[in-house]
Amino acid sequence: MNYEYVWKVLEALAIEMRERGQNVPQEAIEDLKSAKTLFTVQHVDPNAPIVDAQLYLDKAEVTLLSLAESCIGKKYVDDWLRRIEDARVKGLGEKSKPAKSFVAGVPKGQDWVRIRTTDIISSRDMYAAAARLGLECKSQEHDSILVYGKSEDIKRFIKEIAEKTRPKKQG
Repeated sequence: MNYEYVWKVLEALAIEMRERGQNVPQEAIEDLKSAKTLFTVQHVDPNAPIVDAQLYLDKAEVTLLSLAESCIGKKYVDDWLRRIEDARVKGLGEKSKPAKSFVAGVPKGQDWVRIRTTDIISSRDMYAAAARLGLECKSQEHDSILVYGKSEDIKRFIKEIAEKTRPKKQG
């Protein structure tokens, strides 16, 4: 299933709630960002678990719809629930495609990925992996690193980082 359609609807709901003056919880925004990151990993490594992305989307959906109902009303939420269901149906049996977007500082024609550092993998390990593959890096706010370069090298970088962060199977 292509969960990116659901992600786009939830993103639109978060944006509309902010435009209406509502304070959207940061955890909902972080859940949407995490789901988007997992989609990117899934494009590069089809064996990566998509279940985590669905969990992030479910958490964001509950948070955003609860906020919408308490601030605006049931009819408004029912409309968004229909949109979310339409997005789920639209994505059935369809593989997602990576989205291209412009990022300031990345030369034209190069691919990029933004990764947030965590306690699972250090920024030093990410910089080292990027350097090994001939990729460029830039530090960004919120403990993120922008990595850019040739498409094939970005894919290898994501696979390497995914391998390092994937839980080890116990024999």
